[in-house]
Amino acid sequence: AAEALSHFCLERERRLHRPALERVVKEDASEEAKEAARQALRNFDAAEAEDRAKALLGDWQDLQEGDGHGSSLLERVRLGHLRALVGAPPLLLYNRAFALEAVKRNVRALEYLDPGLWGDRIVIAAALEVGDPLHSGGEFIWQLATEELREDPAFVRQALEINGYALEFMSESQRMDRQLVMAAVRQAGGAPRDARVAVR
Repeated sequence: AAEALSHFCLERERRLHRPALERVVKEDASEEAKEAARQALRNFDAAEAEDRAKALLGDWQDLQEGDGHGSSLLERVRLGHLRALVGAPPLLLYNRAFALEAVKRNVRALEYLDPGLWGDRIVIAAALEVGDPLHSGGEFIWQLATEELREDPAFVRQALEINGYALEFMSESQRMDRQLVMAAVRQAGGAPRDARVAVR
């Protein structure tokens, strides 16, 4: 009840303040005032987008739980029917909670999610955990991850602690880094192919 009341108050605040903020942007106000109004509007837009994504996720979760015939979106993902994601609402495809559920069921769903999630360390880490480390799963995930993530030392180490075989798909300098190699060996229980030189 408290959450519903809070949401109602926030919605009311948006409806009351949005027209006033839009007027500030259009009228002959100072640049400082206009920028403050624009930022407030961006915040409103972001909050509304998040609310819509949560609502969509709730709808899909309800569908999944109530559907006994395997026709829900997440069930189709689990069965390998990934093209079902092509027609999913865009807001759903960049929702982290939905992404995590989809990747748990089929790591290849990662390719169909919004590219903005390819830079989300939580989503990529979850995919590495699910992906088959001995086959193409690790390479596929690492190729989709953004360059910023692939070059982030903290995330690289985290990735190797989840999936030591990911070292095989990393840059040459990373494959030759002794500390990263040892992290990969500890996780994989044996040296990945490209780690053996550095281990020596």
